[in-house]
Amino acid sequence: MTETRTNPEGQSVTEVSSAIFGSGFFAGDALREELRAEAGVRLAYALRAAGVHPDSVHALALSVRDVGDAAPLQGQDKEPLTEDQRKMFQGLIAEKGLPEPFRQILSAALPQVTRRRDLVALYGVLSSTYERMGRIEAVKRLPGDEPAPKD
Repeated sequence: MTETRTNPEGQSVTEVSSAIFGSGFFAGDALREELRAEAGVRLAYALRAAGVHPDSVHALALSVRDVGDAAPLQGQDKEPLTEDQRKMFQGLIAEKGLPEPFRQILSAALPQVTRRRDLVALYGVLSSTYERMGRIEAVKRLPGDEPAPKD
């Protein structure tokens, strides 16, 4: 059994990304449990620590989704990426204005993104990260243990 770390405080974006994407996206035909269960939370904490705004993560997720839409789906989701999709993904990583934490995430994922379903899984992880960052921010704004005002 692998150790689950849902609160990676102190881990860099590179460390978290390498741990998440190093074993690929799928175990057989099923999405790896770690990706479903904890990837979004782990990346959310690492990206927060790196000063990344949640809306930027949403924009990155949409960019990854756009790479997947670069070619029509002709069969099952196991079809390999087209050459255009590969070039778009590599171009996204090489984009001059891309924040370094995003470059670290995409670079860690790059060797594992070989099929269309891998792009879909990466989009899912990034979308989950965006949602988790929003929840973390909402919780931070909740009133603390302050006593209720007396009437």
